[in-house]
Amino acid sequence: PGYASAWTLFARTVPESTVSAPNHVSIATGVTVAKHGVKDNGQTVTGKYSSYPTWLARVVGANPSRHALFAYSWSEDGDLGAAPGVMFLHGTDAETAVAVPARLAASDAPDATMLFIDCPDAGGHSGGYYPYSAAYLDNVKAADNTIGACLAAIAARPTFAEEDWLVVVTSDHGGFSTSHSTTHAAQAVTVPIVIAGRSVMPGEITGVVYNYDPTANLLAHFGLQPTSIDARAVAGTAAAARPLADALAVYLPFNDFSNCAPNATVTAVANGASASIENNGFAGKGLKIASGGTVKLEGSDALSF
Repeated sequence: PGYASAWTLFARTVPESTVSAPNHVSIATGVTVAKHGVKDNGQTVTGKYSSYPTWLARVVGANPSRHALFAYSWSEDGDLGAAPGVMFLHGTDAETAVAVPARLAASDAPDATMLFIDCPDAGGHSGGYYPYSAAYLDNVKAADNTIGACLAAIAARPTFAEEDWLVVVTSDHGGFSTSHSTTHAAQAVTVPIVIAGRSVMPGEITGVVYNYDPTANLLAHFGLQPTSIDARAVAGTAAAARPLADALAVYLPFNDFSNCAPNATVTAVANGASASIENNGFAGKGLKIASGGTVKLEGSDALSF
């Protein structure tokens, strides 16, 4: 009660890269590759953290009575901007899934926490970044369970009613097949952002936003607004929030076919069956797919109906 969330499924990675390390450093510092200098995996140790500290280091540096936690399973994150008052905890996803909720539930819980969960990426590389990949789906569920355990630990705190938590979930990159190179365009650069808190403007986050932008929200939560970062705080658009009907998983309005002639024929990707634009759809026009045909929904850059 009292918490609201804002979200987008169409945030982007840093403009320069879909590689893990550059995005990890940008999410942690709130600046682009051009500033922190980490351009590839294996270079995290070379980041310019003295000029662009992590948000954890900034929070603790502004008030030395605070302490922070960075838990991670990818060993390279151990080189990500160590600072006084920031504890680094390295372990497997299974180990941090237990350790981090326990720390969040403790009376001396960290004032700021960052957790990297590797298993969705591992599942994507091994079985493909798709929900019909058993390895990927199982690992996404494991990550979701870890996030749920963290939230449950926070909500169960005896002092929760008097506390003000801000929770952000995002990703370093997307994926296509078993990779996430820049050649995969929208599938690799598209990531989600979910942000929840007592003072969050709810609804969909609109416009072009990047996975490092909520770093500004995290800093502002502690009263910090450094001018040296590229991150710009995100907020939802309450008017855009639309409750989904029962059993409706996603709402895709096919209501603008201005660039299509009436009854124009397009090719369905699966088997060459035809599809046509008709005038009796949900919002005046509809997409009719021939029996046995399918139409592929591309990445976020093409989901502009």
